[in-house]
Amino acid sequence: SSMAHRNPRNGRLTTDNATVDQAQSRTKEVVSPFSHRFVVGGSEVGLSFRAMRTTTQISAGGVVYRRRADTTEVILIRVGAKWCLPKGQVEGREALCDTARREVREELGAGVANVRRLTTVRHAYTRFLVTLHAFRCELAEGSKVRPGPPRRWLSLSSLRGYPLPS
Repeated sequence: SSMAHRNPRNGRLTTDNATVDQAQSRTKEVVSPFSHRFVVGGSEVGLSFRAMRTTTQISAGGVVYRRRADTTEVILIRVGAKWCLPKGQVEGREALCDTARREVREELGAGVANVRRLTTVRHAYTRFLVTLHAFRCELAEGSKVRPGPPRRWLSLSSLRGYPLPS
């Protein structure tokens, strides 16, 4: 598994000898060569792996919330073995907030209102990087989440029990 580190001087994310600019806004490929030298039985051995392409995926999604009595709840959907927010990749020149709206509509069948930027999360996997732009979204008046794959409304305090992937 790849590890990513943010350089505090220039704000760049570095992983597998590849650097991706923090302000990057669209998919970009960077070549990641890897080589390592070590000693075995008194002899130096070198390993070199051919360069591999690392793709940065730009995604957006909605932290869809509703107010119930004296608590605020957000909805998670089950994808495979994990729970996650409704999110997906930006299509073409689509605006990030439009991607979030589209993904909520596709995955929950619901419309949203009061869409506001919440945060940006960057995560590195072995062969690709993800930049996720999260937007706070309220269910639109009269809109309901359609039945489908497992979905769960959770209070903000209970979210700690659900590790969320990027």
